[in-house]
Amino acid sequence: MREKNGYELGFVHFLLDRVPYITAFFVSFVLVFIVSFFALRFNHHDLGWNNIVYMLILATVILGLSLLFDYIRQKEFYHQINRVMTDDQAGLEAVVHLRTGTTHEQRALQKILHEQHKTFMDKLYGYRQQQEQHHHFTNQWVHQMKTPVSVIDLLVQQGEQISSVVEARNLFRSIREENERLMRGLDMILQMARLEKFELDVHIESVGLIPIIRHVINLHKKEFIRWSIYPKIIGQETCVETDRKWIAFVFNQLVSNAIKYSKTKPGNKQLLFLVDRVGETCRVRVKDEGIGIAPQDLPRVFDAFFTGENGRLTSESSGIGLFLVKQVCDRLGHRIEMDSQPDKGTTVTLTFSSDSLYRIPK
Repeated sequence: MREKNGYELGFVHFLLDRVPYITAFFVSFVLVFIVSFFALRFNHHDLGWNNIVYMLILATVILGLSLLFDYIRQKEFYHQINRVMTDDQAGLEAVVHLRTGTTHEQRALQKILHEQHKTFMDKLYGYRQQQEQHHHFTNQWVHQMKTPVSVIDLLVQQGEQISSVVEARNLFRSIREENERLMRGLDMILQMARLEKFELDVHIESVGLIPIIRHVINLHKKEFIRWSIYPKIIGQETCVETDRKWIAFVFNQLVSNAIKYSKTKPGNKQLLFLVDRVGETCRVRVKDEGIGIAPQDLPRVFDAFFTGENGRLTSESSGIGLFLVKQVCDRLGHRIEMDSQPDKGTTVTLTFSSDSLYRIPK
């Protein structure tokens, strides 16, 4: 609902805009009274047709003068309106740059136009930003997908010269890894498309967090084994109000990032999921032992397409995953925070609170 701004039209404004006509009426009345008074006084109670015509002329002249005054008062405003209506090149700006109206109705309508124009421009700016972001994302995604496609093509060429079962097994393992990268890229662009129509693709319900975390861990179990990363869930089962698919996407992205920036470190690593609840608030901390994030990069990790120093260490960085995670959490009403120390690891904290839960507009 639009807030009241202290400017409301009413009967008083209606009367103020018609002061010339009201004035004309009373002046005409006074003049008619004077003419009638003298006519009756000198003609012995007989007005006569000449006096009646004279009074009619006086009233008409006064009315004409009031109309002329009102037209002169509004003439410039009419001319501006006509120029806008006849100018094929006039845009939205021409309407809001009209000179201030004369009557209260005109000023009120101008105020409405200004407010609507501002709202429209704000939305247009948002749509343009969204379109630019989408365009940038598509270009980035295509660039990212070129790498696994090129690698698979190269592996296929190498496959023609395979002479042993071991080489064939290694080849197929490499192809599977690149295929998984393609699948993750396709899933990313699908989630981006879903996010644009978020309100049509959200279903809030009571969701158990630990089963979802276990499901996400199972999706990445081969990568965990390959890179000697040991996931562990600490905490008791707890339910929160959220969307099952979207929160699974969030955890999946966090796990993918943890693997991406932990696999380069030698030795065994842990990936902890710490679940705890205090009253109506539930908190999940995803803690890895990866390479960490530089302090100067930490404030920008949720910005679109930002990769920072870690982006120069791995070609898989796109700057999209954490941006989408932040967008999803904001729209669901969940708080997400990140803390990190270089060479020690990163902790991402998700906070679920009922008072900030996403509500579908009725």
